[in-house]
Amino acid sequence: MSKKTAPRLSVTELQHKYGDRPVIEGLTFTLAAGQAIALVGPNGAGKTTVLKCIVGSADPAAGKILLDGLPIDERAEAVRRDVATLLDDLDFFPDLTAAEHLDLLARAHGNPEPEDLVDTLLHDIGLLGAADQLPGSLSSGQRRRLALATALVRPRKLLVLDEPEARLDTGGVQWLSDRLLEEKKSGTSILFASHDPALVETVADSIVTLTPLGNVLRQLNASSARCTSISCQDFVNYLPWILVPLLVATTLRVLLSVGPVSASRAAGFWLLATPVNRTALLRPAYWLVIAVVAVVGALTSLIAWSLLGSQWRSIWEASVLTASLLICAACVTVWAQQRAVRTKWTLRFADLLLLAAAIPAIWLATQREPEPDATQFANVVINQSEADSLLTSGPTRLLVIGLVCLVVLLALVIVTARTLDQLTRTSVIAGGELLAGLAGAASSLDISMLADVVAGRHWRLKGRVHSRRGRGSRGAALVHREFLRILRWPRRLVIGFALLVVPYAVAGTGFDVLVPVAAGFAGFIAVRPLMDGLRSVCRSTGLVRALGMDLRELRVLMAVVPGLFAALWSLLALPALADGPATFAVAAGIISGAVRQASARPPSYAGPLVASPMGAIPPGLFSQPMRGFDLLLLCLAPVLLGLSSTWVLAIPAFVLAIMFAVRPKTD
Repeated sequence: MSKKTAPRLSVTELQHKYGDRPVIEGLTFTLAAGQAIALVGPNGAGKTTVLKCIVGSADPAAGKILLDGLPIDERAEAVRRDVATLLDDLDFFPDLTAAEHLDLLARAHGNPEPEDLVDTLLHDIGLLGAADQLPGSLSSGQRRRLALATALVRPRKLLVLDEPEARLDTGGVQWLSDRLLEEKKSGTSILFASHDPALVETVADSIVTLTPLGNVLRQLNASSARCTSISCQDFVNYLPWILVPLLVATTLRVLLSVGPVSASRAAGFWLLATPVNRTALLRPAYWLVIAVVAVVGALTSLIAWSLLGSQWRSIWEASVLTASLLICAACVTVWAQQRAVRTKWTLRFADLLLLAAAIPAIWLATQREPEPDATQFANVVINQSEADSLLTSGPTRLLVIGLVCLVVLLALVIVTARTLDQLTRTSVIAGGELLAGLAGAASSLDISMLADVVAGRHWRLKGRVHSRRGRGSRGAALVHREFLRILRWPRRLVIGFALLVVPYAVAGTGFDVLVPVAAGFAGFIAVRPLMDGLRSVCRSTGLVRALGMDLRELRVLMAVVPGLFAALWSLLALPALADGPATFAVAAGIISGAVRQASARPPSYAGPLVASPMGAIPPGLFSQPMRGFDLLLLCLAPVLLGLSSTWVLAIPAFVLAIMFAVRPKTD
């Protein structure tokens, strides 16, 4: 007597609820190998919910789901290997091309000939001409084809597709029908939801009709310490050579990221496209940028020089000069915004300024002197008094400096304002869209989302890069792809290494107790942008399923290259830290903190909300900005508390072990 073969997929009495409201009730069907079932019904009937329950993205209230006779569990290796999906939760790496996405997936699943498979699939789906394009530059139809390809480039026994025909043209739907029929002939089972009657009739062997049980609503909304050491006198003298280049470089980069002159998409469409005086329309935004830059420059220098004990006349002089310099930088960015080549060279100049700031900081850190005796200390005080007298000689000095700066700046600002009509509509609108995205991310208090907005815009503007095929298989392929992805935006590495200025500058002031904290936070800022790949994976369950690995395993693999950079960065900061165990604690804090922030879930408005003076907010909203920094401070705690080297090594090591042993939470 032959043993009866279990169906490929079996669903029995499936139920699902949103709160107390039932969405799916008593759904039962079976799907054999080489067959296709279509889920049809109006919007809100629960088609997507059924698919999410089957692939493990949603937990059913009751019922049984079996794959080849075994309970389906998305954590199981067999499920990740055999089930290929296309749902609405798929996202793309913003800095990988279409070809690189498919190459990564093919290698992650151990395909022996990934390059041939990718080339063939790109040809079949009509993306061969767009192989080197980044996702942000693809049309909606091309992105849909690429999403379909992510399910077809990997091994599969079961295809789960949610409205695969969406955003495809007539030719694309015909190709999809033919491809699904080929999948059936090869023994693949297909479960898909669709609103296309022709596709359903051509592909489906059976039809399951769902009717809505009710409406389901989802809400998707988001120090003043005075320096007293002798080395501080050197720091006061060298401060302008550290702070001013940093301020100018930051101003150039930030303003060129947002425009600097920007307008909303609506203003760009309705006003800038008309034959009106463009200069008059853009002038308010221009003056706002000048005003903001002037205030930021004045306040920053005011605080910095005040904390170092400079005389008030010197403080005001520094504020006027710094604000004037930043206004000049703002005018330069307006000039650079008018041509892409100007923008490129201005950004390179900003990178050089960051490197220039490192030179005096490193010099200060290497010029430590022993504590002087009383006689030496008196000599230093006398010299400083003489220097102050030179700086403040002449009661009219501040007035003269202010008048000269005013005249020069007025001329420069007015001349620059007259060139506003040379700004292109595209460059102006792009900055407005970025500001709108940043405002939305800021409302959720999610720092990672702010980084997502900036990185996403960068890759959309990049549009197209040269595809580079990967190496290795499975985990090795992911590590290699992360290495290539990080090298694709080298300016982040330049900025990361330039941030070594921070611990050396603090060490130069003599505040040894603050050096580990400064190094930890600077290293965190340097490493966190390199975690974009991990961020993309952790916010897209569809991408996790496509890669066919457990999220915990993916978090370890995708943290390897950023982790090596963090270790190298910490070793380069060792002379400033002057202690091996403290350096290890800094490195561990940087890695664990950056991984925690990159893999943290955003606030969810889908569950119960908490009443607050601001209204209803999701639990944990106000803890969002601290995610990542909490582990960083935990690793640095034994250093700051002066514990023994054993604890300085043990506590950060324990934090690292727990960080990578615990499976990240998913929605």
